[in-house]
Amino acid sequence: MTRAAARMATRTGQGSEAAPLMRIYHCNFGFPLLTDSSRIYCPSRQVAGRNDFATRHVENWSAFEPPTKGIEERVYFHDMAPDEKGSVRVLLVSDDARNFAVQMDYKAATLPRFVEWKMTGEGHFVLGLEPANCGLAGRKAERDAQTLHFLQPGQQEEFNVELRVLDGVDEVENSIASLSG
Repeated sequence: MTRAAARMATRTGQGSEAAPLMRIYHCNFGFPLLTDSSRIYCPSRQVAGRNDFATRHVENWSAFEPPTKGIEERVYFHDMAPDEKGSVRVLLVSDDARNFAVQMDYKAATLPRFVEWKMTGEGHFVLGLEPANCGLAGRKAERDAQTLHFLQPGQQEEFNVELRVLDGVDEVENSIASLSG
């Protein structure tokens, strides 16, 4: 049986000038969904590590190892390929049995960036899946890179992130299959 929860927010430019609008949805997942046999499935065209440690481990961005004492966090930036409707689907599948998962769906037009925050330490075994319209370095960095998003006066933008719990092999397998078109 599928269970869903959606988060929708609408923002309207209220001022007389364009105003910066930075939005990131940080969704954390842990045990029992996240284990060393969990896996991420998504339409990532390219993955880049935030620092040297993440870059050295980029080939394992979608897999998890057992909790490791003293391990650093890893942050990955994904370039996602939206489907024909402009949506992106990300799945966190609990284990090799593929009978339980969380599915995240969002619109790439308003949330064009995606960040994966992975911490597999002892006592800190957690995953952040983060659709966003900005990076992590703050407003100044976005402004300097000329990537800062602005909301114009009277302009309205809607942000939707839907989380769905998939329960059963058929649901999980069908959702994974939908990623390949």
